[in-house]
Amino acid sequence: VTGVSSALLDQARGLTPSIIPRSSVIHNGLAPPSVLPMPLPGPPPVLVFLGRLAPEKGVERVLKILPSLKTHWPSIRLIIAGDGPERPKLEGEASRLGLNKNVEFLGMIDGESVPHILNQATLVVMPSRQESFGFVALEAALMGRPVVATKVGGLPEIIVHSETGLLVPDDDNAELCSSIRYLLENPGTAEQMGGAERRHAMKNFSMQRCVEAYDALYQRIGNGTVPPHTFNDREADVKI
Repeated sequence: VTGVSSALLDQARGLTPSIIPRSSVIHNGLAPPSVLPMPLPGPPPVLVFLGRLAPEKGVERVLKILPSLKTHWPSIRLIIAGDGPERPKLEGEASRLGLNKNVEFLGMIDGESVPHILNQATLVVMPSRQESFGFVALEAALMGRPVVATKVGGLPEIIVHSETGLLVPDDDNAELCSSIRYLLENPGTAEQMGGAERRHAMKNFSMQRCVEAYDALYQRIGNGTVPPHTFNDREADVKI
């Protein structure tokens, strides 16, 4: 049994303790895109959210703090790339807060567009309530974009706080706002974090590293060095 993050595997082990001796973490990997990272754009700042518009992604948190950020950067932009059941509600909230000129909803995008959208970002926001891994954080890292994210799920395994990005407590809008503001007020730090994040991602989350980890696991299984599975009456017998 493999988990794409320690956080996810811990949940699985809690539900089914019998997998503990035969389970391990293999992080997702991603090859760098062919598009080269551009320098972080200057004023006005551009925040990018990329992902499904669903409650667990917490997009409304960014809308709630945007008026506060707007007092310092009147032309600040928030690009929301993705679609989902929350979109009508989010569009209504943006209108209610008077943010129609600041927020752009791109809708569903294809994979080839992702690096181009990220290249527009001063920073990427991930205000998630839950994440099994946090693939967008990895995509942002490979484009040298600093990430401000909640400290949930696998995100702390991708983002090194204060080195490659900033992590904030879940459901703490004040800290989310202050962390975004800090990076916008310190573009040199933001640029440095983005570069460090790219190097961190290429070293620790490459596709080659991911494939090699699975290859090593398959070899251990083939050699019989992985403990056998002893079924109990709560588990189904799965034959591979």
